[in-house]
Amino acid sequence: MRLPCIEIIGCIAAIVTVLKLVTLDTFVFGDVQETFILFLNVHFLAALMVVFALAISAYKYLRLGIELMPIEKYVFRILISLAAFTGIWALSTEIIRYFNYQELTSAKSVSDIENAKQLA
Repeated sequence: MRLPCIEIIGCIAAIVTVLKLVTLDTFVFGDVQETFILFLNVHFLAALMVVFALAISAYKYLRLGIELMPIEKYVFRILISLAAFTGIWALSTEIIRYFNYQELTSAKSVSDIENAKQLA
């Protein structure tokens, strides 16, 4: 049983989720030093879940190919494009977070060395 209004709401929710992930959740760097583990942090795992959800949705639309209304024919391409964009965005921000973490931890160790030199 297909309900077109539910499918439209689902597509809108997918687009809103990607926009929220890209605009709000990406630039949270306050907790990088305490919680950063490469590819095993909350930000990257949330983005990965969004990519998987978009890919599964796109696969479902691909399987329904013949049954789709003419306006729904482009949903597969939109969902795959969103999944690819979100994946590239997540990897890019993970790289930025990694170098930010390296900078924060190296600055801390340099200041610890300088403090130790002054105490000696």
